[in-house]
Amino acid sequence: MIDIKTFNTVGLTIAGRRHISMGKDNEDGYEVFEDERLLALCVADGCSESPCAKAASEAVLEALIEFAQGDIWEMKAKQLKTSVLKTIDKYLLAAPYEYRLLACTCALVIYNKVSDSYISLAIGDCQALVMTEELEPKQLLAPVNIFRPREHTVFANSSMAANAMKIEIGSANNIAGFVLVSDGAESLCDPANADDLMQLSSICILSKENAQTALEEHISNVIAPTTNDDITVLLTMRKNSDRITSIAEATCNTIFDTPITDTEETDEYMTNEGNTDEDNIDRDDIAEAAPSSALLDFLETPRTAEELVVAGYCIPSEVLSYLYPLIKEGFISYSDYHFSAVKGG
Repeated sequence: MIDIKTFNTVGLTIAGRRHISMGKDNEDGYEVFEDERLLALCVADGCSESPCAKAASEAVLEALIEFAQGDIWEMKAKQLKTSVLKTIDKYLLAAPYEYRLLACTCALVIYNKVSDSYISLAIGDCQALVMTEELEPKQLLAPVNIFRPREHTVFANSSMAANAMKIEIGSANNIAGFVLVSDGAESLCDPANADDLMQLSSICILSKENAQTALEEHISNVIAPTTNDDITVLLTMRKNSDRITSIAEATCNTIFDTPITDTEETDEYMTNEGNTDEDNIDRDDIAEAAPSSALLDFLETPRTAEELVVAGYCIPSEVLSYLYPLIKEGFISYSDYHFSAVKGG
């Protein structure tokens, strides 16, 4: 019997500070496609110097998803390059803009559930990493920057795209997941930030919902303040491996002191008759998980993590670890980058 790997996938793309200040749209994007045999993930980053950057990233994402569903698994690297660029050109030429203006970088990972193998490729400065079964990040597709400053790269509509394209094909054995980012989130791929990526990956294995919250919080409070660029992160992690799950649980329990899972928790302190066995309740733990009335009053109005820091309820490096137990216990909710008190929580 084939052991089909299953995954939790989360992603976020947001406009950078420069585009927000100019009133411009986010020119990054991502797409995910999944069926019974494939999981395809791609990110794209339109060139800000082009007036058609958003259209370029949207067209390239459509092209990559179509390419991922094609008959590509017997192709060699050279054939893959030709095929993906042909598909990209089909979509760029169909756009109502000049081809030369549709400049965009991109990265794609396609996982084959049946053969437990992957095809990955990148053009320009988007990049991809694998997370090993030990939850250690390893570079899969490095960004291509042909000059300095780093903004000078290779685009999917460039005559240099074929030569500059990075392609990696391999077995997904000992791989727990994949991470794709645009260059605005390149700091997440820095080896110095490997612990952050391990934490996000661990949460993703245990709970898709909590992972989405963690990713949003990390981007808003850690990545966004350090760049003016648009930011995109796409993360997928295997969720049906006992070994990987145990490592993720150990990581999360170390960070948050409480389990983070999507499964419904049973009340272990209830007896067979349904009466509370008070001897099994750790009241110190309950007290630690309960928020102050001042915090709940403050969160009667939805607040960002930055507002919580400014008000003195958290420090920047501990917003996530402080609020997760309260979200888990139902005291606080998180939506659209804002924390709110839950009425009756």
